[in-house]
Amino acid sequence: MKRPVEVKFYDGILAEARRAWIVPDQQQGIVLKLDEDVPVQVSAADFYFSYPDMAYIGGVGGRKPIIELPEERRIEFLSKAPHWLGIKHKDIYHAIWKFERSPILIFFSMIIVISAVIVILKWGIPYSAKQLAKFLPEQTLVEVGNRTEQQLIAQTQPSTLPEEQQMRLKTLYEQKIAVGKPAKIIFRQGGSSMGMNAAAIPNNTIIVTDELVKISGTDEEVLAVLAHEQGHLVQKHSMQKVISNLGAAGLFALVTGDLSDVVTASVVVLTDAGYSQAIELDADDYAMQHLHQQQISSIHLSNFLQRVENARILAEESQTLKMKNFTLNIDGKDRHLTETELKWIRLIGKFKKYLESHLELDKRIQRIHAFNDQANHRI
Repeated sequence: MKRPVEVKFYDGILAEARRAWIVPDQQQGIVLKLDEDVPVQVSAADFYFSYPDMAYIGGVGGRKPIIELPEERRIEFLSKAPHWLGIKHKDIYHAIWKFERSPILIFFSMIIVISAVIVILKWGIPYSAKQLAKFLPEQTLVEVGNRTEQQLIAQTQPSTLPEEQQMRLKTLYEQKIAVGKPAKIIFRQGGSSMGMNAAAIPNNTIIVTDELVKISGTDEEVLAVLAHEQGHLVQKHSMQKVISNLGAAGLFALVTGDLSDVVTASVVVLTDAGYSQAIELDADDYAMQHLHQQQISSIHLSNFLQRVENARILAEESQTLKMKNFTLNIDGKDRHLTETELKWIRLIGKFKKYLESHLELDKRIQRIHAFNDQANHRI
């Protein structure tokens, strides 16, 4: 005979708990005896309950395990439930109860959860966005793209490039870079909004700024940039970016075509020129492969990126000179920034650059040179 286990019993009539004792009844249920004193054994039971009539609720947090019974009756345990209690799922609740009281298990579970979140953010979401972007309706691409194009046109000024130069670059693009249906090429003055940049828009449009064309040394360098942007179009990188940023709600709207609430958000995402590092590398790889097939050296893309890097370095040096001449007024006294302060400012700038979406240009340049060396070796 099992030793009686003390419990609190609510009879469904009174709100006050009564002291009671339970023991198993041949594995079919339990018998309960109301008694203020500890009985040697439970005999002449006041209640009998079968296991199928019980609903076990495990002790989670500071709450003790309980058993819900018919007629609003309830048994509340003073500690953990007895091992002989034959209710389904009891062991699961007991495991949770033990887990909550184990600092080591809690610590390792936190590590697992944090690791899972990192994996999902770094690989899971980008992979899902890449696969799902392939199945978006054409109407969605056109509508989101048209709105994005309108926004970028509004933010920029008409191109001042000679008409002959614009036509020449468009013709070279159609002959050497375009795949299937050629993209619409639009030249604009980037100004403060786009600057020296190019943007691939999902309605099969590429906007190229005058600043980008002017910094390029040759037409081939512009073609290399257009090949990179063509990679963004072919692989639907812009919509991958939208899906990654808008999440499940945005994806549902994009797939079903209910664009009223999501198009505006998509335009905001797309007018930001930055892509993830993985997407930039995908577009670089596409450009290198396509240029190689057209017998155009991918070094032209490298040369363009090097010009951009040189321009960035000059801009940083100019900014450093401005900072050196910057005057602080502390306690009524003027002084220039110290070398230590300048060092920290530069360090913060480098950290900010690392967090930005584009890979550092020198790393992209190294990859292009490696591809070009392999291509020349195969020849």
